[in-house]
Amino acid sequence: MKKRSDKYRLLKHLFDSKEAFIGALLILLFVSTALLAHFISPHDPLHQDLTKRLLPPFWQTGGDPSFLLGTDALGRDILSRIIYGGRVTLFVGFICASIACVVGSLLGIIGGYLGGKVDNFIMRIADIQLSFPFIILAIALVAAFGPNLFNIVIILGLTSWVRFARVVRADTMLLREQDYVAAAVAIGASRVRIVLRHILPNVVSSIIVVGTLEVPRLILMEATLSFLGLGIQPPLPSWGSMASDGRVYISAAWWLCTFPGLAIMLVVLSVNLLGDWLRDELDVRI
Repeated sequence: MKKRSDKYRLLKHLFDSKEAFIGALLILLFVSTALLAHFISPHDPLHQDLTKRLLPPFWQTGGDPSFLLGTDALGRDILSRIIYGGRVTLFVGFICASIACVVGSLLGIIGGYLGGKVDNFIMRIADIQLSFPFIILAIALVAAFGPNLFNIVIILGLTSWVRFARVVRADTMLLREQDYVAAAVAIGASRVRIVLRHILPNVVSSIIVVGTLEVPRLILMEATLSFLGLGIQPPLPSWGSMASDGRVYISAAWWLCTFPGLAIMLVVLSVNLLGDWLRDELDVRI
């Protein structure tokens, strides 16, 4: 009953916060558009027609109403490519954050609860990884293993665990000193049971907050790699690669990189707005 009332409270506060509500609405819009891309996309994102190359948006002179946001240098519809590109961007952002969440939270709980040499070993690995600039490390690994969707997901996911591990470790070290954990130890509860029943439920809020911060960062990272040519490879549409292709025509066809850039900005902004609200709602210190 308490959990249900907490959900209603969070939902009520979500509607009360204009920024969080707008962020949640935008996320829902982007996710729905990506899932329904096959049904709502006006054109095939891979279809090329050189007779319609570099058409401006429909409201400009020379625009075609059937291509609302114009076409690129190969005559492909920009709107359709943005819709399908959202699948890739959102997939990479959320899946990579999920991988990092599982790995980082697991290592954070292990290190924070066991302490000693195990904790020192995990934290030293984290320190070594943090000593490398993340973008340089990602570029080096992608260049070594190849720029494809699977490699990008694995590399970004496995190189983003440190933030989850540090936050979860700090919370676990505080929780293991609580009286209810000491009582569970006294009655002979196993370590696994203590972690699952007493530690994990109390660090979920921190994990959610860190996750909402990691998703937009990973979306930007995927866009950066695609912009540099080390991300999603053609012909699969990606917002970062679309912006990269459009930079050559920036003075003559501004829409080629403007609209993909706006899509990236709106997704990152919406997740950050929702993440800031979740941090205020779930942080017990606030």
